[in-house]
Amino acid sequence: VKIEGFNRPDIQERLLKSGIGTFVFGEELHPSLPKNHYPAAELLSHEILCLPVQQDLKPENMIVIAEQLLLAVREQEHADTH
Repeated sequence: VKIEGFNRPDIQERLLKSGIGTFVFGEELHPSLPKNHYPAAELLSHEILCLPVQQDLKPENMIVIAEQLLLAVREQEHADTH
């Protein structure tokens, strides 16, 4: 999921407190890529957050993950405005 305009580590921490592990894929771009040559890739490397994905996830699990992600984003928005 793209976490645009939010503090990704904070969102990860909030989800982890809810029992939802996340991970970041591609945070470090391949060293063979020229710096500042692929701005979209650089931007995405800081905004992508990978949510749980596995064949045993049930629809109700996915709903909980989505709800907790929305809650984490709203909590961060609230914290940023106060």
